[in-house]
Amino acid sequence: MKAANSILCIGRHRRNQELLSQVLIKAGYGVRVALSDEDLIPTIQQCPISLVLLDVTGFDAKIWQSYHALQSRAIPTFVIAPPQSSHLQVRYGVIQPFLVKPLAVHSLLQLIAHTLRTHHE
Repeated sequence: MKAANSILCIGRHRRNQELLSQVLIKAGYGVRVALSDEDLIPTIQQCPISLVLLDVTGFDAKIWQSYHALQSRAIPTFVIAPPQSSHLQVRYGVIQPFLVKPLAVHSLLQLIAHTLRTHHE
């Protein structure tokens, strides 16, 4: 899996991660999945990851420590949350795009492509 093409999807809901993975694989991306915040840093240390899609649904406040760890590693991270959670962007200092469910697949793929292209230039 090439670093410029590797996406880590992290979220508590296995089915959501499976669906997201299918979309990304179909679009030509390499995908890793983590179902807990404890898996996040070990996965990044073991595999070259270019971008993270972090679905915060179902996580407690510790997930934000992981988010900030990703930021300190300069890994582009998109936070995915349900509509009623949009206040979290300000509360936890989310600096990457904050994506609200339901996701528009075409727009998500465009955002990912653009981010990977500009992050690796």
